[in-house]
Amino acid sequence: MDSDSKYSLSDVQKLERETLKELCLDTLKSSLVHSFKKLHQEQLEIFEDKLSDLKEALEDELRITVSKHIKDRLKENFQDILDDCQTRTWLLVAPLVKRSEDDVKRLENAVAQTESLCERIQNKYRLRWGWPFLPLLLTASLASAMTGLMVFMWLVKRF
Repeated sequence: MDSDSKYSLSDVQKLERETLKELCLDTLKSSLVHSFKKLHQEQLEIFEDKLSDLKEALEDELRITVSKHIKDRLKENFQDILDDCQTRTWLLVAPLVKRSEDDVKRLENAVAQTESLCERIQNKYRLRWGWPFLPLLLTASLASAMTGLMVFMWLVKRF
């Protein structure tokens, strides 16, 4: 090479090295940026998946908690309403139940009195096979026999 040349061989080599170094750094930088973008995209997708799962879990838990709370509150309110209705109904029906109980007691007394009256009537008119009835039966039987014998004799005598 010329000694007149502005640049010497070592300068050219230095320049080539510098250029090569810059090219390598640019390539490395580009590769790192690409890797970082790819990693960032993957991390972003993972984060979005986890965030979506967390959102679904929170929505489910919130739905369960709210429905349980609403169910408990409705149960309490309806229990209060039911208790109030039962109390008011009993206050309205209690006099009727008391009157019905009194009517049943009066009916039982009337039935007992009627049974007692029936027993007295049955006892009063019951057929008694005692002393006065037996002679009467015997007398009626003898009178019937005598009447039958007389009618028989009268029929025989006539023919």
